Amino acid sequence: MNPLLLILLAPAAATLALFFVDRGSHRAVRAIATVATGICLVVALGMFFNFGSTEATEGFVANAGTATEHAYKWGFNQTWVEELGLSLRLGVDGIGLAMVLLTAFIIFTGVIVSYTIKTRVKEYYICLLAL
Repeated sequence: MNPLLLILLAPAAATLALFFVDRGSHRAVRAIATVATGICLVVALGMFFNFGSTEATEGFVANAGTATEHAYKWGFNQTWVEELGLSLRLGVDGIGLAMVLLTAFIIFTGVIVSYTIKTRVKEYYICLLAL
């Protein structure tokens, strides 16, 4: 699976899973949020440490052959509605990877720090993961 897609889908799947967890089960809610954001952090770290050794994805090079050539790695392209020209296209460059790593670290840290919340825990984590 594409790492960018995994980073996108792990919190989304956890958010959906939280809807089916009992409101009073604070430990399960926290565990689901921690695992989902932990997956994002581990995948982002893996991307960061493998960035130099990974080739640019074919079809994800802007301004090819010019001085401003810009390549994206871990490209993903999925057409949704071809008649309307709707598709999902993901890719990351160097500065974008730094932002992905920073976001993964901050959201994971936010989940860990939020263990002190005692009221409306399920709703809080649903909102946090939906970000």
